[in-house]
Amino acid sequence: MKILKVIGILLGTAVLLFGLLLLLIIYGEPIHDLNTWMLEKNFYAKDITHPRDSVLLEKITYLGGISTHGDPWCVYAVGEWRSSPLSREEVIETYRSSEAVNLWSEKIPIKVMFADGYEGPHTLPYVYWQDDLRDTVTDKNVHYIVYASTKWPIIFYDGRCDD
Repeated sequence: MKILKVIGILLGTAVLLFGLLLLLIIYGEPIHDLNTWMLEKNFYAKDITHPRDSVLLEKITYLGGISTHGDPWCVYAVGEWRSSPLSREEVIETYRSSEAVNLWSEKIPIKVMFADGYEGPHTLPYVYWQDDLRDTVTDKNVHYIVYASTKWPIIFYDGRCDD
């Protein structure tokens, strides 16, 4: 009877561990969800001063890999796609005094991306964002993305980060 109890406990533990492993493979590491949520929360809590007359077009959040070939890093990016009648230089000057966003103990600078003149990195999601911005070049207003982003290592397989 004792042997059956031990076998039952071992089998139950194995099923539980296999189930947890399967959940991690299907839904990804919860730490990445938590980090993305914290970055987003801190980004919007920062109360960033935007240029006068700028308009919020879309809030953007990215949790994923930096390439389509697999990589041991997971990227967290949070930002806003905005439109402004001001010049590019005036937009940059407005955000120059913005403080960094905190993610745990890391200080993440607030950056601005335009359709042209982007200096990198040329990885996901930035290449997609830049392509989307290029489609708006014919507009009379300046379109840009103000964002904060960082990357953390993948501890265990996460399909969202290992594109």
